[in-house]
Parts: sequence; structure tokens; C-alpha cells
Amino acid sequence: MKQLSQKTALVTGASAPNGIGRAIAKDLASNGATVVVADIEGKLSIQNQGFCKMELLSQLAEEIECQGGKATALELDVTNNDQVVACIDEIMRKFGGIDILVNNAGSLAGSSNFLSTDPDQWRASFEVNILGPMMLCQAVIPEMQKKGGGRIINIGSTGSLGAEAGFGAYTAMKHGQLA
Repeated sequence: MKQLSQKTALVTGASAPNGIGRAIAKDLASNGATVVVADIEGKLSIQNQGFCKMELLSQLAEEIECQGGKATALELDVTNNDQVVACIDEIMRKFGGIDILVNNAGSLAGSSNFLSTDPDQWRASFEVNILGPMMLCQAVIPEMQKKGGGRIINIGSTGSLGAEAGFGAYTAMKHGQLA
């Protein structure tokens, strides 16, 4: 039996074809977990090409299934508490529980010169990088407690270890996430 058999994991921000979320989801599935991959609807721009995030998530779920794993794709805007609650409710209904939460969704909003960064960019960065993981934790912790435990993994960045020119909002939010 695989190490994570009978476990259900939610991985946010999993749509990027070469992203950390995708790699984590595939690894969790290869170790036996049922994986829910989630991301916000919209386009992902890679090398001047636009990709639909939901199509990328569906392809990831299919790839995991073809390799013998269990996966499903869900739309989730981590900054929208109603969507967060609905997502967790759907996972609970469909899989009976949640054992692993990987807060991987992130935003580089506000990646510009500090003096020209708009306050709305800071708000957007805060909502994705700080508020989103907080709301997801609030939604899953009671369910994990009922089961006797679980794991929450917040993906950080080297941005939380020091400042880098042009990444003021991102660095500040990753520092906050580390704290």
C-alpha cells in the first residue's frame, strides 16, 4: 500500500505546466493520495501564449488518472471566501475528508518599482499570498481536527528571506506568510 493511500489533498495554484503546484500534485498522487488540483479561472501567459488555466488543470487531472492515480480539477479563487468554503464542501462531499492542504497559489502583483507600485497591487498581493491561505486554513482545520489531524503546507519563496529590487509587495507578503 502506498504511503498516502486513503488521503485526500488539495493543491492550489496548480495550473502552470512547469509549476511547483503541478509537481506537488503529481508527487502526492504517485504516493497514493487522491488529489484535487485547483486554480483561479483565467488565462496563463507563457512565452507570449495564452493558456486556459482550467484546461491545464483538467489535463493535469487526466495525466494523473492515466498514471493510475486519482485526481479532479476545481476552479478556486483563493481570495473569495464563498468559493473557498464551496470548494472545501465539495471535497468533503465527494471524498469524505481532507488530509493535506498545499497553499501554493501566489501572486506577483506589485512587482514593480516601489515608488510606482499602486496600493491596489499591494491589496491584490495580500489577498492571494496572505488572506487566501488564511481562509483555506480556517476552512480545513475544523475538518482535519474531526479526523484527528492533517497536514498544511504553505509554499513560500526565497522572497521571504530578503528583499529584491522590484518585488516590494511580493517580498513583504512572503515575509508575512513565513511569519
